[in-house]
Amino acid sequence: MTLPLLKIERFLAHAHSSDQGATWRAMSALPVKFDNAEEYPSTYELLASSLNSARPAAAVLDLACGDGQLLNILASRAPTSTELFGVDMSPEELVHARGLLGPRATLQLGRAQALPFAAQTFDLVLSHMALMLFEQEHLVVAEIERVLRPGGRLSAVVGVAPPKSQVQAVFSELLSQYERLPEWRDIRFRSRLFSSPSSIAELLVGFTDFISKSCLIAQDGTPLQAWAWFGGMYELHALTIDQRASLRDEFLRRCGSIALDGRVTWKVKVLYFSATRVQPAHADL
Repeated sequence: MTLPLLKIERFLAHAHSSDQGATWRAMSALPVKFDNAEEYPSTYELLASSLNSARPAAAVLDLACGDGQLLNILASRAPTSTELFGVDMSPEELVHARGLLGPRATLQLGRAQALPFAAQTFDLVLSHMALMLFEQEHLVVAEIERVLRPGGRLSAVVGVAPPKSQVQAVFSELLSQYERLPEWRDIRFRSRLFSSPSSIAELLVGFTDFISKSCLIAQDGTPLQAWAWFGGMYELHALTIDQRASLRDEFLRRCGSIALDGRVTWKVKVLYFSATRVQPAHADL
């Protein structure tokens, strides 16, 4: 039985119907460097590195695959024996993904709370900048656990709140001045349970070998480049087109007044975590 979409899911579908590939545009050029000097060109490359720990003939699922960019990276380096799958709730994003990937990946329309796959299908489940948007978090984790084979691994990147900068303060202040469209008035945009290593670890009760690490990414650019980042925020899709245009104009004006040598700075914080599905006690030896 197909359950009706939650309000946040309807909002996300609304946002992605008019703006495909926003996550790729925002994140694909942001380098990741952890405290141990481990580096990756982007959060996409960080997740793609999880293939190194997967079985040679792995079946891999990209949960909330969007326009297919992570799957495309996986396809470029995985052996042809690796089966690639993607699931997303946006038909429009999946159209782009199918055009990008062709037959290399199997793509399905579906929800994280009711994944359209049989139990114990995958060796590796990846999710890029999506889990922090979901409600019914325990059900999402239960579904991931269900479709993973024992010993299979979940690896994900989520966005978490960064330290406030002047630019972020400007954006937040301006956003608060506009009333959301009535249908989106009471939506929250970040899961409280996917917001910290401790809360995530508590969610992953059916997993072991939990690891997490965070990265604070400093951004520097012109006010227009800052808007290229902030203008992709989901919150803007809760406003009218005219409101968004007005906010953009005032954002650029305010950023221009605080810019040094024509440039402003802001920060992005991401949290990477990974864990292994527990081998059931009754599993055959």
